[in-house]
Amino acid sequence: MIQRNSATVRSLGTLVLSIATALVATSAQAAGLSVVMAPSMDKARQDIGSAVTFTMRNESNESVSILKWQTPFFGIEHDLFDVNVGGMDADYNGRWIKRGAPTKDDWMTLQPGEAKSVEIDLSEAYDFSATGQYQMKYAIDLAQSDDTHDRGSHHDVQSKRIESFPILRWVDGSGTPNNYEEVFPIGMKALNPTPAFESCSTSRQTSIKTALTSARSYGVNSDNYFSSKTYSTVTTRYKTWFGAASSSRFSSAKGHYDRIEYALSNTKLTFNCGCTSSAYAYVYPTQPYRVYLCNAFWSAPNTGTDSRAGTMIHELSHFDVLGNTDDIVYGKTGAKNLAISNPASAVKNADNHEYFSENTPAQN
Repeated sequence: MIQRNSATVRSLGTLVLSIATALVATSAQAAGLSVVMAPSMDKARQDIGSAVTFTMRNESNESVSILKWQTPFFGIEHDLFDVNVGGMDADYNGRWIKRGAPTKDDWMTLQPGEAKSVEIDLSEAYDFSATGQYQMKYAIDLAQSDDTHDRGSHHDVQSKRIESFPILRWVDGSGTPNNYEEVFPIGMKALNPTPAFESCSTSRQTSIKTALTSARSYGVNSDNYFSSKTYSTVTTRYKTWFGAASSSRFSSAKGHYDRIEYALSNTKLTFNCGCTSSAYAYVYPTQPYRVYLCNAFWSAPNTGTDSRAGTMIHELSHFDVLGNTDDIVYGKTGAKNLAISNPASAVKNADNHEYFSENTPAQN
C-alpha cells in the first residue's frame, strides 16, 4: 500500500478541478450492463486517490452473465482498468494468469435490475509511484462468443466492449516505481541452470524439470524460426498465430522469442507450487523470474496444446523484460481469430506465443 497523505501544494485551479471531479461518479453501458466508478469516500478522507468504489448493474430485462475475472469483485486478476498520469499509462503490476476454457463456476450472474459493488484500491495492481493527476476507468472486452459455458436461457455478453467514463484523482505517489532484475545481468551464467522451488513436492519438482527441458526446446525452435526468416518469407506457421506479417510486428515477435529463449537457457527460474486455483499458472509482470503453478498445470500434458512446457512459454512472455504480453484472448480458436482480425494484438497476446511454440499440429 502506498501512503498518500503529504500536503502537496497545488494551484487553486488544479485543486478545484480535482475536488469537483472526485465528487462525480461516472458510468457507461454495454450489453445491458452499466458500470459506475466513484472515489471511495471512506478512503478518500485519508487522501488515498487510488481508492474507488466500483458498481456494476444489470440494466436489462434479462439475467446477464459475466466471467468473474473480468470484474474486480473477486480481486483484480486481470488488466481491467485504464490508468494514466500525465498522458502516460501506469503499468499493470498484478497477475497475468493462463486460464483454460471457462467452466460453470467461472461465471457470475446479475439478475434484472441487480447491482453489485466493491471497494478497491487500484494501487494494489497498478503503478501509482508518480505524483500527479490520475485518470482511471474500467475498460475491457467482455466474454467471447465461443466461451464454453452452460448458459441456459439467460442472456450473456458476447465480445462487447464496456468502459466506464474516467474519473480524475490527484495522487501523491511514492516516487519509487517497482524495480525488477535486469534480464541480462552482467557476469558469467551457467547454461540451463537448476531452477528453484517453493512449496513443491519432490514429484512436482521432477515434473517441472521435465517441462522446463521441453520448454527450452520450444524456445530454441521458436527462436531458430525467426532467425531463419524475414517478415517477407514467413510461412503458414507464423500466419496462423500472428497473422499478416509486417516488418515491425515480425521484429517484435522475434525480440520476444530471443529474450524468452535466453531466459529459459541462462536464467535461474523460480517455481512456486502453492497455487490451488483452477488456472494453469500466473506471474507478476514486474517480478521475473517467479512462476506460480496452479491446478490445471499438473493435469496438462508435458508437450502439445496447452501443455506444461507451453504454459512456461506463455508465462515468461508476460514478464516486462521479456515480452510484456497481455491476455487478450484465451484458447486456440480465439488466438487464430485474433491473428486474422488484429495481427498487432496477436503479437501482444500470450496464448499466441504459446501456440506458435507448441506448434500442434506441426506446421512449417
